[in-house]
Amino acid sequence: MKEGTLVNLERAMSPDDRFEGHIVSGHVDRTTRLIQKMKYENSLKLTFYYPPELKGEIVPQGSIAINGTSLTVDDVKPGTFAVSLIPHSLENTNFDRLVKGDYVNLETDMVGKYVKSLLRTTIHLNEEGYHA
Repeated sequence: MKEGTLVNLERAMSPDDRFEGHIVSGHVDRTTRLIQKMKYENSLKLTFYYPPELKGEIVPQGSIAINGTSLTVDDVKPGTFAVSLIPHSLENTNFDRLVKGDYVNLETDMVGKYVKSLLRTTIHLNEEGYHA
């Protein structure tokens, strides 16, 4: 990045706050790329590729952090997932500047990671999430 590049910053939850939202840690699990950008009347739908090793960690209505901003997963299909951004999100992030092919940082759903890990150790799933 260069000086002056817009980035997304989201404040961490204070330990004495009421819990609202997603559980994200601020780590980057992978990078991925934007494969489709669809503008609707009052929203923007962004579709991204995801690799097989993230299978099970991205679920509809689950959380995902993209470029440091926690969002709700709108849709999941084999190899792709989408998020839909409402006007408030578009006004307070740089997602409207993304273009097809841009790379983003991903952090997948924390609960999904724990469930996947537990299943892998109890029923012996392989790295791709399939029964070994």
